[in-house]
Amino acid sequence: TYQKSNIFRKIAEGEENIYIIDPEDEYSNDVINFGGTVIDLSSASPTRMNPFEILSQALDSDEDGVIRDRKLTETEVDNLIRQKVNRLKGFHKVNMPDMDQVQLSIISNISMQLFDKFREIKDLDKMKHEDWPILSDLLQALMGLKNTDTKKFELIERYCFILEDMVEGSSTLFNGHTNVDMSAKIISFNLKPLQTEKEMQAAAYLNTFSYLWELFTSNLSQSDELFCDEFHFLVKNPESADFFFQAYKRFRKYNAGATVTTQQIQDLLDAPGGIGEAIVGNSYTKIMFGFEPREINQVIDRLKIPLSDKEIHFLKAKKQGEALILYGAQR
Repeated sequence: TYQKSNIFRKIAEGEENIYIIDPEDEYSNDVINFGGTVIDLSSASPTRMNPFEILSQALDSDEDGVIRDRKLTETEVDNLIRQKVNRLKGFHKVNMPDMDQVQLSIISNISMQLFDKFREIKDLDKMKHEDWPILSDLLQALMGLKNTDTKKFELIERYCFILEDMVEGSSTLFNGHTNVDMSAKIISFNLKPLQTEKEMQAAAYLNTFSYLWELFTSNLSQSDELFCDEFHFLVKNPESADFFFQAYKRFRKYNAGATVTTQQIQDLLDAPGGIGEAIVGNSYTKIMFGFEPREINQVIDRLKIPLSDKEIHFLKAKKQGEALILYGAQR
């Protein structure tokens, strides 16, 4: 209820772009009613977000405040391609978890050769969706090693079988040029169908969040708000957890903000690498509804949030519609 009212208020205030991560398909009707776009993620969906497409001119190495023109130099183009290929390493690894560094290097070197159109145009605003390479282009290039370098082909042949299924088989969600309408002011990503497609979850999360990151960093003059419900569900996945960790550290730099909600504080605390605790620590505003006594102890001991006896009593009472709001040092 709090999350939806928060989103509705942002819409009323005229927030430029609102994105919603919806693990339980609880927002689709509202998004459609407000004229937004709902993106359903599943193997049966016609939706495509091309993993190879570059949307943003921002580099991870940029200092605060760097604004790069959309028309790029040769060096900037090469740096963006290199950054994209490096990010795709995570995508390849979740598709084939036992992939070693040698195999990853071969795939990355071949991937670098697929961006000739971008090297020619050098302008992100002039690049069409169809100008970017897609997964089938990578498969074709890797299969070409069979005739040109058999030693390399033998090392990546197993991955070619996986890519074949992703290009021509039952898991084609990632193959094709981007075809979703991202011009809507409100966009929701419906993740519910992925709950029954465990083998695709990691790659789908990684691709979705990578796409979002590029959207947020592509235009510093506009404001973006990201909302994520049922956060305990996503934080169990290392790829999605890492995205939110980076978001909470760096979103302010890109005129963006994030709000996440969870009913399972234990799952947040148990996230790999202490990411859950770091996300809470980087949240300027924290809103706490009623807790069980055990959860209150975790807030104090694990999250290092001091609570007075009065606040503890208030949270234990669990009064509907009432919450303890921490805004910086204010309560």
